[in-house]
Amino acid sequence: MTQRVVNRAKVLLALCQEKDQVDNLKEAFTSNQELTRVLCAPVVSWKKKCKVIDKVSEKAGISKLLSDFIKIAARDGEIASLPEIFSAYHGLYNQKKGIVLCSLQFAKEPAKSERKQIEAEIAEHFPGKQVEFQIEIREELLGGYLAKAGGLEFDRSYEGYLQELERQLV
Repeated sequence: MTQRVVNRAKVLLALCQEKDQVDNLKEAFTSNQELTRVLCAPVVSWKKKCKVIDKVSEKAGISKLLSDFIKIAARDGEIASLPEIFSAYHGLYNQKKGIVLCSLQFAKEPAKSERKQIEAEIAEHFPGKQVEFQIEIREELLGGYLAKAGGLEFDRSYEGYLQELERQLV
């Protein structure tokens, strides 16, 4: 991720503190490849690009301020970088709000009580932070779970236990 992308994300965060609005903006301007091609095309005039951005923004209910942000990105040739900018925005937003994302992978869907216990155990490692869990089922784990959050990894999978046992024996 380039410094320019991070700087654009910082500007976006300064313009909008509401994640839902930025998610709406992201959906409107990154989900349609044809729109991306038009906004990146050097043969399309600046005036036409502005009209397209205005129409898409109006249809998606995007504020003028955020619409202008997209226009500046188009003017500066950064439409193709929007997915990276939005990703950096979410990272900055989470950091500012004290949110830690945790990828929690299970071999099979756990019981609700087991899942809550594991989530509480992981959250203890991040006092004063709000931990948001993204659950994924990965049958290749065979059993247990694998969690990654805030630069930490919690490997409580069967494979992880076997590897630990092997290390201890060798």
